[in-house]
Amino acid sequence: MGEILKLKKENEALKDKIKELNLNAERVIENNKLRDKLLYILSHDVHSPLRFSTMVGKAVLTKKDTLTKEEITDALADINNTSIRMLLLISNILKWIEFQKGNYKPSFKDENLHQLVSDKLEFFRFIAASKNIYLINNIPTDIIINTDKTAFGVIIQNLLNNAVKFTPEGEIEVNISIEKQLVYLSVSDTGQGMSVEQINGIKKDLEITPQADTENMRGNGLGWGLIKELLYHINGTFDIKSGDNAGTTITIILPMTTGVFE
Repeated sequence: MGEILKLKKENEALKDKIKELNLNAERVIENNKLRDKLLYILSHDVHSPLRFSTMVGKAVLTKKDTLTKEEITDALADINNTSIRMLLLISNILKWIEFQKGNYKPSFKDENLHQLVSDKLEFFRFIAASKNIYLINNIPTDIIINTDKTAFGVIIQNLLNNAVKFTPEGEIEVNISIEKQLVYLSVSDTGQGMSVEQINGIKKDLEITPQADTENMRGNGLGWGLIKELLYHINGTFDIKSGDNAGTTITIILPMTTGVFE
């Protein structure tokens, strides 16, 4: 009998060891995926725009005496627009790494919603103007919500970035409605819209080919990954209404106070 109990204990210990090895293997696979994604982003989405800006800057410096004022202005606009996109991408990468390390904890405070949105609209003012896009903030100035300012800022910044990227010209509006202590904040554009496949891919985390923007550039999916992750941390959800060449409206639903969803 004692020998049987001993064998059972050894068998249970072996099962636990196998389970631990499987978990370690999964972590290694996941870490490799994260590493590969970062390498792709750095080599494609960081290196290429930086190389472009460097080449444009060098061309302006070496040919400044022969270039017209309009050509120099266009070149500087290209450099500025690229810099804005790089700042957003780097911000996303740093926040994404923070999530992978498990260090992110939201800090809820009362914030003026109009001002939060206004600050982010200002970030895109120049690039929007270069595409003849009007940015409109329809949020009343007296709306206060209890949220994490950093998380909310990253969400809105990514939504506005997508709207600007996929709108050749027209308008981007930020609107609000409030029902039963829930804030429905929508970012609407007059851009090229999204297909049913793209919408389902975002909602269900499906592997799909990223949509090409108005400059025929494709994203890396990092923006939507962050939006969904951050919405979870601040008790939010989202909805998408769009269609091919029909513009897009993204609505995020947030509690006005942190206790609404509890």
